[in-house]
Amino acid sequence: MSHQTAIASFASTIESIRNEITTVEGQITTLEYERNDVAAAPPHTDDIIAVYIRGLAESARTFKTQLTAQLRARYGRHEKYSNLDAPNNAKGSLQILTLEKQQQQPGFGAGRQISTELNIAALTCLLADRIEVMIPDLVRELFPEADAGMRQADRDAALAKIDRELAELKQRKSQLVEDINAARRAVNGQG
Repeated sequence: MSHQTAIASFASTIESIRNEITTVEGQITTLEYERNDVAAAPPHTDDIIAVYIRGLAESARTFKTQLTAQLRARYGRHEKYSNLDAPNNAKGSLQILTLEKQQQQPGFGAGRQISTELNIAALTCLLADRIEVMIPDLVRELFPEADAGMRQADRDAALAKIDRELAELKQRKSQLVEDINAARRAVNGQG
């Protein structure tokens, strides 16, 4: 093979690899745009409803934790309460829909409990059954376009597929760049 033929063959190989890199970069860009579109697609009605239902469950857990702490603090027996006059009797009343806070009030001792703030977690927990029934109808009525939205399971699958394809293309691009660099080293006598 003559020098000119070898140079022409080398140039052709480099040009072919460059063209393939350009093609791969275009595919990467297209997939990145597709990934952004999938990630930004509006959610489906069912997924929106599920978010609200999870919120109801979280409110119930929060309220139950608050009520447990209040019951134990007010009526529980603990070694550190050696005072027989501690409020361990069931006289009096408590408001279940308000939060009790430790506050200093003029004319009262420090730490007096005063219920002043509505406990949304309690209200949500107590009305959860009614709210849960209403959520689907409200979402469908007030945000009907969500019926055409993308389900989270479909979004997750599409993103996973795109991410796999992107990883393969990026690996292919890296290999092509390495092929060009190896060819250049070989021509320069460094290979």
